[in-house]
Amino acid sequence: MTKYNLYLYSMLFFIMRYLMIKINEKHCPKNHVCPIIRYCPTNAITQANPYSAPKIDDSKCIKCNKCAKMCNVFEVEKKTLIHKKF
Repeated sequence: MTKYNLYLYSMLFFIMRYLMIKINEKHCPKNHVCPIIRYCPTNAITQANPYSAPKIDDSKCIKCNKCAKMCNVFEVEKKTLIHKKF
């Protein structure tokens, strides 16, 4: 494995671990089938019915941010890292 590949894998691990996609239900009109569902490459976005907000399955989500780029309902949230002092 080259240094470049190792760098890419470490960055991917960081992104997968410390970023989350959240749904801001205040911005969702909840009056139609979510059009962003078809753009998710892993089918992580689901919607129970046309009158509900979409949900994201974190176990399927690869944090590609396609949904956040296309619709303001989806927001990228960074998890905070807690540093303990000894």
